[in-house]
Amino acid sequence: MSAALDLDCYDDEDFSENASETSPEQERELLLFATGFFSELNYIVRGYMTDFFKNETFSQGGKIPYSLLLSNKNVSMVMNYDIIRSVDEAYHRLSDFDLSCGSPSDTAEDIKLVVGILDKLAQANIPQQLAGGMMLLYLDLVEGVDFG
Repeated sequence: MSAALDLDCYDDEDFSENASETSPEQERELLLFATGFFSELNYIVRGYMTDFFKNETFSQGGKIPYSLLLSNKNVSMVMNYDIIRSVDEAYHRLSDFDLSCGSPSDTAEDIKLVVGILDKLAQANIPQQLAGGMMLLYLDLVEGVDFG
């Protein structure tokens, strides 16, 4: 049996339409919190990206340049693409990309590639919230699939 929630300690105006209004001081505090939160999230995401790609070879040869890896565009992609959207985008781009090195395109190869990358991300303990964008970044930087 669950205990009843005691709402008697709240005034009616706590739940009124005006309760959502904030003072300028509260807005400043909220902005500072949001800015700090975004900065910390950005730092964490860049750490995952750096750790995951540190031993990967750039599709053009050599190590992946950090300036390219950690560009604002790439960090934004990792932070904003979920797995479903990323898989859709990957299959769309891979349909134009020859994975077979000259032989007829094999649909199973693109599926194996995407699943293999997602498995590699899981093995590296990349959070699921970042895996979609990281998979697209892997296709771009390591496999050479152009995402424009």
